[in-house]
Amino acid sequence: MKLKIKLQYIATPAKIFMAVLVILCLLSILQGICIEIERTYARAKRLTAKEKPEAELSQEERRQDRIRSSSKEFLADGTIHLISRLERTSGQRNQSEKVQIYDVNDKLLWEGPRDKKPYEYLFWDRQFQVSRDAFTQQDLKRTQMITPGFSRYIEIPVSSDSKIEQIWRYHPAAQYFKGYDMRGETIGYVGSNGFTESKSEVKPLGEFRQFTAWCPVDSYNPILLLQTQKSIYQINFEKQEVELIFESTDSDIRRVNLFAWIDAKSDDKEYADPNKYRPLLHCET
Repeated sequence: MKLKIKLQYIATPAKIFMAVLVILCLLSILQGICIEIERTYARAKRLTAKEKPEAELSQEERRQDRIRSSSKEFLADGTIHLISRLERTSGQRNQSEKVQIYDVNDKLLWEGPRDKKPYEYLFWDRQFQVSRDAFTQQDLKRTQMITPGFSRYIEIPVSSDSKIEQIWRYHPAAQYFKGYDMRGETIGYVGSNGFTESKSEVKPLGEFRQFTAWCPVDSYNPILLLQTQKSIYQINFEKQEVELIFESTDSDIRRVNLFAWIDAKSDDKEYADPNKYRPLLHCET
């Protein structure tokens, strides 16, 4: 008798649970059907647009379609050229495929095979990116994590005759560098307004994004190219110089590319001949 009473108490919640489970399964199936119908409709719409004969497109529609499918390339003086492929191939690019090069006024500048294109220099800057060896925002967060070795700091040493004389430590919350001598005493600060001796005078660099560092050929002390949310600074701790390279007032900096910027030794594999290439810093906002 007691067992029957207990089963009655269990039966009602079990029925409710099963009803809810069935409803959720039905809703999930219905949602999947709706999503698939939407995908099928969108796919059919795209196929219909692609199957539209070229002859039915107006001259303006053909021009807009060409512009959308063209790659946009910058020249050294900042002007933009549009490179359009006449023969579209899947997979790897075919060097013999025909391309057209237009200026921004839609004037045809050149037409012919890709391997004969006279504007090869339009692509050279893509090979060199600072993000390859940069210390990023994610790396900074990892240094601040509490680990068995406790959290760590970004420290930039300044040495003389192979002996460290100064340490410049980055403070993420304050967004500036603080300098210490070998006795641990404060010697100054580095912010957006340069090197200062007083904490009240230093101004924040801005929200950290990433930095890359290198040592000049005639020095063992690193130079930093520091990117914040809206600015790029080049900091020489040895000479106590801060140079504002670029500032974006309207939008954040998304990515930075470098070419021949780092002062490297001639036997370095990343070395770029300064007599052949001029330094380039490309900022994408």
